Amino acid sequence: MTDESLPLLHPLPAEITTSRLVLRPWSVDDAPVLKALIDANLDHLRAWMPWAMNEPSEVEAIAGRIEGFRANVRDGTDYIVGIILGDEAIGGAGLHRRQGPDTLEIGYWMSSLYTNRGYAAEAAMALTRVAFTMPHVEHV
Repeated sequence: MTDESLPLLHPLPAEITTSRLVLRPWSVDDAPVLKALIDANLDHLRAWMPWAMNEPSEVEAIAGRIEGFRANVRDGTDYIVGIILGDEAIGGAGLHRRQGPDTLEIGYWMSSLYTNRGYAAEAAMALTRVAFTMPHVEHV
C-alpha cells in the first residue's frame, strides 16, 4: 500500500472528553495560548521533543503551524489536539500515521507543571480508544 492509498484517519471526533480532560484540535485563535505554553516549557520540551529545538517561534508562525495541523486532519495524515484541563491548555497530543498503513503512533507532551498526575496517560488512553475505532487500524 502506498502513502497515497493509506486509509484516512476518519471519522475523527471534534473533541474527545475524558473524566478530567478535553482533547480538541487547536484553532488559529489558540496560537497565543500554544505559544505561551511552549515558551514556558522550553527546557522541559527540548529534552523530549525534537521540534522544540526550533522554538521559540513568533505567534504568526504558531498560527501557521496550527493551520497545517488542521490541513493534516482534513488530509487524514495526522490528528493533532490540545490537552485542556478546565479552561487551561496543559499540553498537546496526536495520532500520527508514521509506521505504516495499519498503524498509528501516539505522541504527546505535557507542561512541566502537570507531569506525574496521570494526564498524559489519560490522554493517551483516550486517543488509543479513538484510534481503534478507525477502519484499517490494527496497531497503536
